[in-house]
Amino acid sequence: MNVEPMQTLSIKTIKDVFYFANEKLYVNDPNKNIKIEINQRIGVNSENNLINLTIIVELHYANESDILAKIEVDNVFHLTNLKDVFDPYSKDFLPVKIIVTMVGLSISHARAFFSKNLSGTIFNSVILPITDPLDAAKHFFPHLSYDKEDSFSIWL
Repeated sequence: MNVEPMQTLSIKTIKDVFYFANEKLYVNDPNKNIKIEINQRIGVNSENNLINLTIIVELHYANESDILAKIEVDNVFHLTNLKDVFDPYSKDFLPVKIIVTMVGLSISHARAFFSKNLSGTIFNSVILPITDPLDAAKHFFPHLSYDKEDSFSIWL
């Protein structure tokens, strides 16, 4: 009987590693919409069973490049037996369900840190929208093989 190794995902650390807000760029015009861009950076340390997923959020006015506010939040996860499921040479370098879970938690953490940091600024009413982690994972990692089994996601 072939038994797959047990996979336990836990959060090791969460921290905001970069933040700024430039209130001088604010324009009091209800027709100017603030656009929210969310990106990611991922790193894997299979020797120590660690995955670092950094969420990068930028605010700017639509069709303008000046950044109004920005935050980067590091989310370090520990995954037992990471070496058993990590393949850096495969398009599916990690199991999709693990990626979707990490994306959902990481965006939620970024939302909390950004809201906290923006409080007291002119941008305090800007809050990251609630997102479907599966849709976000598909945006961040379009090369992964998604199927109907992966649509277990919850709203975070």
